[in-house]
Amino acid sequence: MMSRRLAAFLLLLPIFATAADKPYDRKETEAKLKQVLVGKVAVTQKFYTEKELHFDAQGNLVGDSKAGPWTAFGRVEIRGVRLGDNNLLLTGNRNVMRWEGTEMANHTLDNEEVRISIDLPANPNGQTISALLAKIFLFRALRMSDVVPDYWKDFLATERTRAAERQQYQAVMMKDIKPVDDNITPPKLLSKAKSIDISTKPFQDVNADTVTLQFIVDAAGGVKDVQITKPVGLGADDPIAEEIEQWKFEPAMSNNRPVGVVMYAKRLIRFEKQQGMPMHPCPLSTDISQCQ
Repeated sequence: MMSRRLAAFLLLLPIFATAADKPYDRKETEAKLKQVLVGKVAVTQKFYTEKELHFDAQGNLVGDSKAGPWTAFGRVEIRGVRLGDNNLLLTGNRNVMRWEGTEMANHTLDNEEVRISIDLPANPNGQTISALLAKIFLFRALRMSDVVPDYWKDFLATERTRAAERQQYQAVMMKDIKPVDDNITPPKLLSKAKSIDISTKPFQDVNADTVTLQFIVDAAGGVKDVQITKPVGLGADDPIAEEIEQWKFEPAMSNNRPVGVVMYAKRLIRFEKQQGMPMHPCPLSTDISQCQ
């Protein structure tokens, strides 16, 4: 297992920008692809759990693959590129994300090989191959915050324009929503907590293996706008957020009237060591009771 910070490739189109008037040379194009891709982390637009992926010439997945959390299944470190007459083969290893101290760090798993086979259109050239890759992987026009579930939006909205959009959205969501104080009776959870702790105040001094979340309990007792505030990664966060989204409450009360309030949650994930890397059954499971 390797542990290091790897840059994801975001834009391939410029490497072929001057190639429009040149005849297509397969070996030259393969060399350029290797130069740009090998050693980089490719981030797929959808987070497939299968290790063998096949895409057609329009960028559509051939066959079925389960979807999983982006922290466990969204990234592949490219280690090999082979360009044939009708096919592009990318080989690499799964690259996963885990919270380490103050930020998410990535780890490439040497025992998790991934093969991505892509059919090429008729009479391919550098530009058509580049455009095809843009349908499968993330590029500058499409960011991770655009393709993850909504409960990741706040955590990943680091780009200036996206942060501004989130602020506008939150202003609407938080209208008439109150923090719980002495004048408000907190909401009562009616669903099973499944080892998730809840509080009317943000949790302090949580460790690296604890995921924390914020959510709204509206005046009808429903849950809205679940947001992961501190992840643990490795696919463990998504089942927790998805569980909270299904919760029902007796609403908070103020002056004998139901009101919407902000609430907080946390869940400790007990990781098991597998081949030197902390892993767990959460990525392939929707039952968070298995995340022990």
